[in-house]
Amino acid sequence: MKNVKEIVKKYLDDNGFTGLYDEHGECGCEINDLAPCSEMRESCCAGYKVDCTEECEHELGWTECLWHIQKDKPEDK
Repeated sequence: MKNVKEIVKKYLDDNGFTGLYDEHGECGCEINDLAPCSEMRESCCAGYKVDCTEECEHELGWTECLWHIQKDKPEDK
């Protein structure tokens, strides 16, 4: 029998998502490291991993941001 993490991981993978994020918090996790905090909240949403830019740090107020998970799929470059 599959556990919740396995079910969520399969859903994300099957639908092309690369992780989870929480619109109400500063957390996000990659598909291969789901819920490293040992907590998957009801408010977690499927999303896409993107590299951070100076714009992220300015708009979001994050410092030392390497990547985050966001709602919208990044455009192919």
